[in-house]
Amino acid sequence: MAGVLGLLSFYSALSRGKMGVAAPVSAVLTAALPVLRSRVHGRTAHSVSTGGFVLALLRLG
Repeated sequence: MAGVLGLLSFYSALSRGKMGVAAPVSAVLTAALPVLRSRVHGRTAHSVSTGGFVLALLRLG
């Protein structure tokens, strides 16, 4: 259900011409979800997931 809502929000932002904001934010959130899920469950995130999150976050700023 969350994936459907996220996709609808993403396409809604794209249709309004907010591509410069929607695309980077969705990239950061997509990379952050596996990292956050691992943290919530008390595990260490895979290095590739953490690296993707860091790179996406750096690119956003």
